[in-house]
Amino acid sequence: MQDFIEVIENSPLLTTIIGTVLATFIIWLVTVFKKKGIKSSDVTDSQKDFIDLNKKWISKRRKLISQKAFEFNHLILKDDSFEQNKEEIPLLVRKDWIPEHPIPIEYVKSELVDEIIPIIQPRTDILPYHTETKRFTEYHSVIEELINPPVFFNNRHYRLMGVDIGNKSVTLSISKEPNSYFNKIDYGKTAELEFTDSIKTANKLHSSGLPTNLVKLPSKSSQKFRVEILNALKKEGNFSKTVLLGGVSTLTLIQTKEGDFRFLMHVRSADQGYADSTRHVVPAGEFQPINEGNNFTADTNILYNILREYAEEIEGIEEITGTENQRYEYESNPIFKKYFEEMNEGGLKLFYLGFGLDPLSLQGEHLTCAIFKEASFLKLFGSKVKSGNHEGEIISDSNIWGMEFNKENIEDQYISNILSAGEAILKLTEKHLNVFKELMED
Repeated sequence: MQDFIEVIENSPLLTTIIGTVLATFIIWLVTVFKKKGIKSSDVTDSQKDFIDLNKKWISKRRKLISQKAFEFNHLILKDDSFEQNKEEIPLLVRKDWIPEHPIPIEYVKSELVDEIIPIIQPRTDILPYHTETKRFTEYHSVIEELINPPVFFNNRHYRLMGVDIGNKSVTLSISKEPNSYFNKIDYGKTAELEFTDSIKTANKLHSSGLPTNLVKLPSKSSQKFRVEILNALKKEGNFSKTVLLGGVSTLTLIQTKEGDFRFLMHVRSADQGYADSTRHVVPAGEFQPINEGNNFTADTNILYNILREYAEEIEGIEEITGTENQRYEYESNPIFKKYFEEMNEGGLKLFYLGFGLDPLSLQGEHLTCAIFKEASFLKLFGSKVKSGNHEGEIISDSNIWGMEFNKENIEDQYISNILSAGEAILKLTEKHLNVFKELMED
């Protein structure tokens, strides 16, 4: 036996062969035991937990979980260049992402830059089992199969590579290569699920219930995906190592004849595939081009995105999908011509308030505000108050558009299950309200 051991020790090739055989055998054993350990009930339970975490926790307790994600993000970053007071801005923001004053929307420009292949990839080991031998491999596939929301389309999208925000202008760097909405789901929802499932475990709660308070944060080791994104953001200063897609959220302010403001809010319906059952500003949508046609370069103008959302969410027209191989001309199209006329006459002004990342999904949020003189708003949308749209319920007083922009109504939004971007816009609008009044007098 000793002679045999000496032969092995003196033969590197033989040692390598035996080591490889042993490693292969161990992997085979692990695979066998894994297959034996997964029962049909395990598949069912993992899928039920996934549905409960998405439809109950992430939707109905989003604000609570987002607040804890905000805390965790800053424990990892430990960087003074990021705003750390969630009472000021409840998003993950670098201090230079929020301009000192509102920036007129015409000073927001985009530039197309070369694509950089992301090295950070979404986790799949936290997705539910698809069968007794394998898990789902993409988050959007789980949403499609297990939740199947009526509004869930894989439209083209802009991948944001970086932002440069000064006090007078904004430059958005966008990848030349078209991205897709499902990438936002795969990256953003993975970050949400990883954090939510881990905080549930840390606080010893069940997925089927609903948390009323969360004391313990998840461990750093449980947040591999989140920590990787945060570290890359801190080191690179841009988003080149991950996939970051943004939404454009716009607070609608209506200035009355007396000079006061009213505002609109929205409760997203349960039919939505993303952030359903949450409260938000209206309109809000993805920063993306029209899905058909050759508008990829033209639609990087963020104003076009905002006006499309107004036409669809407030005016009530069907989603604009475009025509293959044709350019959509906004300023000459009857749908949008009237908006540009109101802008030219001073009845509508739009402003960029800043940029941030949702603390839970770590996806981008462009924060904007549109101010209408009351006569212009009624001219565009009519005096009859709409109670909702295909994406949810519009919150207004019973017989007049919107609610008075006062402390009581604003506080009601803050204590609701409001999206972090919506809360941030309201806070920034409160801060800039006197500036807006002055700007509307010009």
